[in-house]
Amino acid sequence: MIRFIIFAAITTLCSCGSKEVGEDPRFFAPDKFKVVNSTPDTTRILKLEKLPIEVFGPEEICVKDSLLIVKTMARDKKLTIVNLRTNQVIARLAPEGRGPNDFFGCTPNQNFFYNDKGDLIMEVNDVESLKAINISRSLREEGTFLEYSRKFKDIYENIDNNRHGFKTLFAYGDESYFVKHEISYRDAREGKYFPPKYIIKTPNDQINVEAYPESIESEHVSGLSQAMGIYASTVRIKPDHTKAVDITSGPDYINIIDLKTGEVTAVAEEGGCRYADYARSGDLPKFKRNIFSFGVSDKYIVALGNGADYYQTPEGRRRWPSIKVFDWKGNLVASAMFPKGLYLDKMAFDGDNNMAYFFVRQTEEFYRCNLSELLK
Repeated sequence: MIRFIIFAAITTLCSCGSKEVGEDPRFFAPDKFKVVNSTPDTTRILKLEKLPIEVFGPEEICVKDSLLIVKTMARDKKLTIVNLRTNQVIARLAPEGRGPNDFFGCTPNQNFFYNDKGDLIMEVNDVESLKAINISRSLREEGTFLEYSRKFKDIYENIDNNRHGFKTLFAYGDESYFVKHEISYRDAREGKYFPPKYIIKTPNDQINVEAYPESIESEHVSGLSQAMGIYASTVRIKPDHTKAVDITSGPDYINIIDLKTGEVTAVAEEGGCRYADYARSGDLPKFKRNIFSFGVSDKYIVALGNGADYYQTPEGRRRWPSIKVFDWKGNLVASAMFPKGLYLDKMAFDGDNNMAYFFVRQTEEFYRCNLSELLK
C-alpha cells in the first residue's frame, strides 16, 4: 500500500510540463515506467508463406522444434500436433473429460522443457491444475501421457479462496512457479473487484508482487465486464526462466516481470491507451490496438499487432498487421509490416530458427514468415 501512496505523489509532481507520466495508481503502479514509440517501419513489407496445413477450429498455436501444436475448438481432443517438415497432422492429444489424463480447459502456456530422458514436455493450464504433457512419449505411444499434474491450491498460498477468478501458472527450476492471479471478485453484486496479482513461488519463499492496487471500487469502473476488460492480458515466460512478460489486450502495455526480484517494468506505447483511458470509456475508438498476439525467445518478445490505421476495403475496415520485436528491456529493436488484406489472428515464434507462425481464424489458414533478415 505504501508504494501506491508514494507513486501517486510522484505522478502528481511529474505531471506538470511532462508529456508522458507514470500510470494512474488507482489502476497500476509498476516499479519502472517507460514510454516507447513502436510505430513500425511501413516501408518494409515481409513475405508470408502459406502452409498446406488443415486443422479445424484453431484457437491458439505454439511451436517447438519441428512441431506446431494447435489448440482447437474440438471437444474430443483439444490439441492437434502438426509435423512442420511434412505439414501433416501426426497426432491429436488431450481428450476432454475428468479422468487422470483428461482435460477440461487445456490452455497451453508455451512453456517447454526436456526431462532427464530428453523427452519434450509442454505445460498447459487446465482450470485448477497445471499439467505437463510428455509430447515425445505421447507421439511414441499414440496416447496422451502426463509428466505431472499439480493442483493450483497445492502449489502456492492463495490470496483469498473466496474470490472467483482465473489463474495462469508456469513451473521452472527446482519447484519454482510464476503465477498470474487474474482479476477476481467475491460477489459481482458488491461492485468491488480485485486486480491481478503476480506471485513468485520458490521452495523457500513466496513473493506477492505489488504492482496493482488491492481493490478497485465500482466508482472507477462500470461493472465486472469492464473491470475484466481493463486487465485482460496474455502471459509468457522467458525460456531461461529469468523473466516473464504480460501484454494487455485493451490498454497498450508490455509488463516485464523479473522473476528473481519481483520488479515490474511497464512499457507503454506513446499516445496509446492507458488503464484510466479504458476505465473511462471501455471503448478504444481513438486508439490503435497495438498488440494482439505474441511469442518469446531468450532474446526477443515478438509481437503481432496493428502497425498503421485501419484501411478501407469493399468488405469494410481492416487492420494492417505488423510485427514488432522488443528486447527484454522493452526496447523496440525491429519492425515491419505484412501485406494488406490478411487478418492474422494468432502467432507463435520459433526463436531457434527465427521463424514466426500465424493463423487466420476465419479461413483456418496457416502462414509462416522467416524473420532472420529482420533480426540481423
